[in-house]
Amino acid sequence: MHPFYNENFIICPRCGASFSNLEDHLYCEACQFKIYPHPSPATSVFILNDKDQLLLAKRKFEPQKDMWDSVGGFVNTDESIEEGAIREAKEETGMDVTIEQTVGTVPDIYLGTPTITIAYIARAVNQTAIAGDDAAELKWFELDQLPSDSEIAFKSVLKLLKKSIKLI
Repeated sequence: MHPFYNENFIICPRCGASFSNLEDHLYCEACQFKIYPHPSPATSVFILNDKDQLLLAKRKFEPQKDMWDSVGGFVNTDESIEEGAIREAKEETGMDVTIEQTVGTVPDIYLGTPTITIAYIARAVNQTAIAGDDAAELKWFELDQLPSDSEIAFKSVLKLLKKSIKLI
């Protein structure tokens, strides 16, 4: 079990007793409540325009402020992964997108929390991107003129970006 759960889930939310740490879950002996740790789902959306240019977002906030990132973010509990990807694209770019292809998944740690990132290639319905939410800047890149590896905010995004380029 990832240390995050042992460090942050100490007291049972039902009865206030201490959790016992079992190999694959936390267990409250007092009320038999169990927590099975799982990563938080997040999305990376690699958006293409009609010229097959790829949109990247410059991060407005830490971590990795001012570095290039995919559009995306955490999935809400009341939406599917695809709905979360589409919502995040709209929040960060002002654009509607259609998902064309699933790229893959990568486990990661974001601010100490285990995550699983699901990446998509999407097509912009409208072509005017306006930076919003946590994007400081948006830029369309030719596929052969992407930022260097060291300018990409996260190793997980870099891995998914490289996989995306092979699929486009």
